Amino acid sequence: MEVFEELLPQIQFNSMDRQILTVQLLTLFVPTARPPKGVELVTSGPQSTDPQRWLPTIFSLWSFNLRTSVFDAYLMNLVTTLVLEQRGQLKLTNEQLRFVFASGLHFFNLPVSRGAATLPRNISMQLRDSSGVYRMQAGAGLPLKEERAHSFARFIVYTMHDESSGGTLELFEQLVQMIEPFYHPSNNGAWSGLLARFLRHLAKELLQRSRAEAAEDCEVPVDARLSRSVRRRLVVLVRTLAMLLLFSKGEDSVSMSHSTLKHLAELEPDLIFRPLLDTLYTAIDSVTETHRMISAMRALAKLATTLSTFAHYPEGAQHIAPLLTLTLPGIDVNDPTKSYFALSFIHNLCHNGVVFDELLASGDMPEVRSISKESAEDMDVSEPPELDMNQIEWATRASTAQFEAWIDQYLRRVFALMDNLSSSQDTSNNTNSSADMKLVLMASYSIELVLKQCGSRYYPMISRLITQFVTSITSLSAVEGMHKVVNAFVSALPELAHASLLSLCCERIVEEIDNGVGLTPSLSRFTRTHSETTLIWFATMLLALVECSDGQHLLKYKSQIVHAMKLLSGTCMSRHVYNIGGQMLNCVMLTLTSTTPCHTRSVPDSVWNDAEFRDNHFRHWGKHPNVADDS
Repeated sequence: MEVFEELLPQIQFNSMDRQILTVQLLTLFVPTARPPKGVELVTSGPQSTDPQRWLPTIFSLWSFNLRTSVFDAYLMNLVTTLVLEQRGQLKLTNEQLRFVFASGLHFFNLPVSRGAATLPRNISMQLRDSSGVYRMQAGAGLPLKEERAHSFARFIVYTMHDESSGGTLELFEQLVQMIEPFYHPSNNGAWSGLLARFLRHLAKELLQRSRAEAAEDCEVPVDARLSRSVRRRLVVLVRTLAMLLLFSKGEDSVSMSHSTLKHLAELEPDLIFRPLLDTLYTAIDSVTETHRMISAMRALAKLATTLSTFAHYPEGAQHIAPLLTLTLPGIDVNDPTKSYFALSFIHNLCHNGVVFDELLASGDMPEVRSISKESAEDMDVSEPPELDMNQIEWATRASTAQFEAWIDQYLRRVFALMDNLSSSQDTSNNTNSSADMKLVLMASYSIELVLKQCGSRYYPMISRLITQFVTSITSLSAVEGMHKVVNAFVSALPELAHASLLSLCCERIVEEIDNGVGLTPSLSRFTRTHSETTLIWFATMLLALVECSDGQHLLKYKSQIVHAMKLLSGTCMSRHVYNIGGQMLNCVMLTLTSTTPCHTRSVPDSVWNDAEFRDNHFRHWGKHPNVADDS
C-alpha cells in the first residue's frame, strides 16, 4: 500500500500528462504476483500485497478517465497482468467486468451509435462521451509490453471460469453480438485489422490456457480451471466471427482468420471442421469467384496438419483424398498465387505423415447415423459427439482409391507447369529470385515429398509418366524445371529413377555427339545453336540423376556414366555442353564421397515395411517418430 500512499496524492485531474505518468508508475510498482509457496499473503498493514485491497482504487481512478486511449491501455494492461499472475485465485465483481468490457469496446474505435437502444444494456451503461478530454502526445510515456487488443483478449480468456449470470462468458456473448456486423467482408474499414488481431489473440490465449491447465504441474485450482462446456461455448462464439473473416477483403485479416481457426481446431476440431469444410468445398469448386477460391486454399494449407492428424480428428482423414483432387486445378501456370497455396497444402500433408497408398475397404459401408439439423446445432454447446470408428475407417479406406488418379493428374499438371514457365537458360538475368523460379522450386520439392510418401504400387505409373515427359519434350524453356523434377525423382526413389532414365540419357547423349552435335567451337554463354537443344536436354537430365543420389546406386552404371562424361567434357567444344560435363564430374565425386540420410520418409524403413502399417497407414497420420529411435 506504500506505493499508493506515495503516488495517488500526485494525481492532478486537471493535467492529463500528470495522470498518465502516475498510472505508468503504478503499472511498474504495484505487486501483481502471488507470493511464493510457503509465504503467506499479507492482507493488512502498509506491507499488504492483497490485490483485493487496492483493486477498487484502480477502478475508481480508471472511472475518472474512461474512454481515454492511453489511460485505458495502461490500466487494461495492469488488470490483465494481475488476473493472469493470480492464477485463477482472483475473482472480479460483475461491475468490474462490465467496466473492463466497456473499455475494451472503446479500443476497437467502431462507428457505433452511442444510444443505449443500440447497445446491450450491461455495456452501454458504462459508455460516456469524453470527446473533450486531453490526449497524450505522440511518443510520450513508457512503452506498453502488449498491444491493447492482445491485453483485452487475455483478460477475457483468463477471467472466464463458469457460466454464471453477468460473468465474462455472458458479457463476451453480448460483445460478439455487438461487433459481429463489423467482421462481415462488406463492412471493411479501419477497424478490420484490429478486430482480426483481437480474434487471433483470443484463440491463441484460449489454446495456451487449455494446454497449461491440462499439464500435470498446473498450479491453478481445479475449481478455477476452464470447464469443457464453457470452452466449447467460447469456441463457437469465436468461430462465428472467424468464419466471417474467411473471405475478407484484406489479406492480413484473411490470414489472421486462418490462424484463429487453426488454434480453435487444436481445441475442438469437431466444432471447427464440420462447418468449415462445407464452406471450403463450395469455395474451392467455385470458378467465377477467384478470391474465395484462393482464400479457401490458404485455409486448407494452414489447417492441413490439424485436419490430417487421425488421433486428433479421425473424421478428417476421409477428406484428404477428395480435397487433394479438388485442389488440383489450383496448380495453374497463369496464377502463381493459387499454385503456391495448392502446393503448400500438399507440402504440409506430406510433412504430417500422410501416405498416398490405396487401402481396401472390406464389406459394405456401415450404416450411417442420421443427424438432423437441429441435433447438429445442439452439438455446438454440448460434449463432443460419439464417433462411429467403423464408419470413419471404412470411409477413409474407400477414399484412398482416389490416390492413383490424383497422382497421375498431379504429375501431369506439374509437367505442364514446368513446360510453360520460363527458364533461367532463356535469359541472361538471374531468375533464381523470380516468382517463376520460386514456383519451380516449390513444385519440384512437392514432387519429392509425394514420391517419398506414395505406395510402391504406383511406381510403374510414376516411372512411365516421367520417362514419357523426358523423352517427348526437349524444350530449353523447360530444361531448368525438368532438371528439378528429375532431381526430386532421384532423391525420392533413386533405384527406380536410375533404372528408368540413366541408360536412356546416356544413349541419347552418345547418339547426338556421334551425329556431330556439340563439336562446333563456341565460347558464348548465351547463344547456342538449335541443334544442341536435344544434347543439352539429356545432358542436364543426366546431371540431375548423378548429383542428388546415394553413391552406391551409381556404381551399377559406372561405365555408362564415365563414357558420357568423357564425351561431354573431352570431345564437345561447345561451352554449354562441356560446362555440363564439368559439373557432372564434380557431382559424381561429391556423391561417391558424401554421406546421405538413411531414412527420408515420415517413418523409419522398419515401420514403412511393416504389414500393419501398410494396411492401416491412416492411423499413423500425424504421428512423428522419436529422433532417438534408431530403427
